[in-house]
Amino acid sequence: MTALLLALLAIAPAAGQTFYLESFATGDRGEAVALQQSALDEGLSARVVRRWRHGVGWGYVVVVEDLPDRAAAAAAAEVLAARGQQGVSVYAVEPELPRVEEIELPVSSAPPPAAAEVLEWVLRAHGGRGGGRARLEAYPAVSFRYDREIQLDGGLLEARHTWSRVGGD
Repeated sequence: MTALLLALLAIAPAAGQTFYLESFATGDRGEAVALQQSALDEGLSARVVRRWRHGVGWGYVVVVEDLPDRAAAAAAAEVLAARGQQGVSVYAVEPELPRVEEIELPVSSAPPPAAAEVLEWVLRAHGGRGGGRARLEAYPAVSFRYDREIQLDGGLLEARHTWSRVGGD
């Protein structure tokens, strides 16, 4: 395993790069937290990341970041691989690429939907055609809240709307 780790490290150029490590995914969060603690005990910057694995489900990996060079990455990877009894992948962080262009989202000039229109969307979502209204009317009290953001020239406006019914009110 050490030979594979060193081969992976030899591929990445060291100039101006930092390195990071990732453990193999485990389905047990406790295992990942224990490996994270091992990294923290070694003075490393580590965190547990939850990842979706296609065909398997959610899993957890430990990510160790900000390793300054290959030697530090190799040493940390060997310690973590031994403590966790699993392989550790080493990655080189690419130097920052220059920004070529920034595309802004167009600001909508359409007026925001009326509360009644949004309520109709909610009714359809909760019971299909006509079924949502019957379901909501069956309850003696209903409260519905939605938040929206509107981009204005002076910045972002956040609005909260609440629709409530208790009995016939």
